Amino acid sequence: MHERHGKRYSRVYRVWSHMKDRCLNPRNKSFRYYGGRGVGVCDRWTKSFTAFYEDMGDPPPRHSLDRINNDGSYCRENCRWANQRQQKNNTRSNRKISHSGETKTLMQWERATGINHAVIADRLNRGWATEKALTEPTAHTPKRQITFRGKTQNLSEWAREAGLSVSVLHERLNYGWSIKDAVTTPTGGRFHSVTFGGKTQTISAWSRETGISRRTIRRRLKRGLPLNEVMQH
Repeated sequence: MHERHGKRYSRVYRVWSHMKDRCLNPRNKSFRYYGGRGVGVCDRWTKSFTAFYEDMGDPPPRHSLDRINNDGSYCRENCRWANQRQQKNNTRSNRKISHSGETKTLMQWERATGINHAVIADRLNRGWATEKALTEPTAHTPKRQITFRGKTQNLSEWAREAGLSVSVLHERLNYGWSIKDAVTTPTGGRFHSVTFGGKTQTISAWSRETGISRRTIRRRLKRGLPLNEVMQH
């Protein structure tokens, strides 16, 4: 049924139209992040722009449509008009991305890669492959150069050579691993010494200092946890 609402060229109508398209149209470049992972639109809004407008009204200036639960669908109970800060906070706390066997929130990926979480989210929303979104440096995050054994390469090149994910290598360096340990220790490998907080010690010494058993420390290291988590009670 054709609706007469006089809003066809309004911003709120475009929001409604784009919402439906990314959830219901497999040809939309963002479908994989919405409809493709189960995010839908309630029947009331799917069938009627007027119903959507009755429930949501016009967006305030500099606000956009936001799902309170990022894994939930578009419906009155799960949507609001949110400003940029609210959107970022919601994305930061809820959205999780899986890559190379690791699942992290966008903020955790920011800490692991050095790329701002908002940049990662924008890339994914524009249809970038996950690996590229998490590894392609921006103008403000130049490629990190590492020199080891007389050879200088960027982080991605060292990760490929070592058989590690970029995020694992980045985290190791950020959490105080020596370049040698970060590059040469495979995930799940054996650890003879660990550098943390500028100090290099054997696992036995770390166990005595932290009160954490050697077995627990080794198990955490084999899982590839960042060192600050390894040393936490």
